[in-house]
Amino acid sequence: MRSSPDLAVIGVRRGDAEQVVAYGGEAVGPARATGSGYVVHGLQALRGESGSLSEDRRVAGLGAEIAVLGLS
Repeated sequence: MRSSPDLAVIGVRRGDAEQVVAYGGEAVGPARATGSGYVVHGLQALRGESGSLSEDRRVAGLGAEIAVLGLS
């Protein structure tokens, strides 16, 4: 079974902002609550791969949330 960050990365590769936001957003809460380095690392990789999709305001907002996770 794939993790939410992995499914979000698949969304990036497909150019599907909705999938990126849905699965990436699904992983932010648990990453924040547990401090799981594995999930945070996956989300940071997602942020690094978002490319032109980061122009979408929803993807940009998700990227900002991920950036905050990386600082904690």
